[in-house]
Amino acid sequence: MTLETEAHKALEKKIEAELKRMASRPNALEFRLAANGCVTLGGICIESEWVDLIAAVRRIEGVTSVEHVVDLMQDIPEVASHSFQSTFKYQQDFLASEGGAGYRWSAGLLGLFLIFRGYKSERKWGGAFMTLGLLGLFRAVSRVDLTQWLGGMVLPVLDLNQEVEVGAAAEEVFDFWGDFSNYSKFMSYIERVQVTDQGLLRWSSIGPGGLELNWDTELTRLVPGQEVAWKSVPGSLIVTEGAVKITTLGPTRSKAHITLRYAPPAGALGYAALRRFGVDLSSRFQEDLRLMRMLVERQSRTLRRMRSADFELEFEQEDRKRQA
Repeated sequence: MTLETEAHKALEKKIEAELKRMASRPNALEFRLAANGCVTLGGICIESEWVDLIAAVRRIEGVTSVEHVVDLMQDIPEVASHSFQSTFKYQQDFLASEGGAGYRWSAGLLGLFLIFRGYKSERKWGGAFMTLGLLGLFRAVSRVDLTQWLGGMVLPVLDLNQEVEVGAAAEEVFDFWGDFSNYSKFMSYIERVQVTDQGLLRWSSIGPGGLELNWDTELTRLVPGQEVAWKSVPGSLIVTEGAVKITTLGPTRSKAHITLRYAPPAGALGYAALRRFGVDLSSRFQEDLRLMRMLVERQSRTLRRMRSADFELEFEQEDRKRQA
């Protein structure tokens, strides 16, 4: 590897790190670095973050100029979509088949984290953190079936549903959802989704305090052009399932109905901890789907331009043949 190649790769890493630092959705952005140090940014960025982000990239040593073809997404409105539904309650049918090993492990891990956080926090919050942490440890080591006593207070399930109209053909929407590597581009808490050697989907997320969480899911339904669904395997650290159903509204318009069920690690204790750290799963779910719609529509416009260019080129070639 030459010195120029090493310097180029080092500069790419600096740009990537700066995008992760400045953007709340760095996976929705992309960039190309030319040999002369010119950076071309693409993808989608939150509108309120754009000015600071592009200024930060320009300040990176080695960057000579910055061009962009970025679409800006406005901050999520306060009023929820009329099609959005959210419930948070105990659902025995969802949790019954998942077993308790993963839950006890996650509850103990979260309990230790909260106890440490409580020890380091100010008095106002320290006692609350340590109390939650001790309850988490009790949940981890106890053989008592607390769900029979407290139900939703122990293992509530967050159930999210929303319909989204997308300016793209149903096949294009399905192709986007059918490629799980796309999920990290719009799901705010997902770092990556990879296919394992066993054919499962390995999800990775960064939780509060920088803690990395990993869990596996399996496909439960796959209907080309119409539906994709998945569910966590028994014993997973994260108990979740999701489904996307797609219907055609027109040649370049479709509707996606997304459902997501999620049981926070350590149950209500974990959910309380997430809210304390400013994590609002319901609001983020709606924002994620707005970003998903922009990504699909952007991809659809690109494909239509490519098809149009190919058609014009083919027409010109046929026209030249006729004239010859």
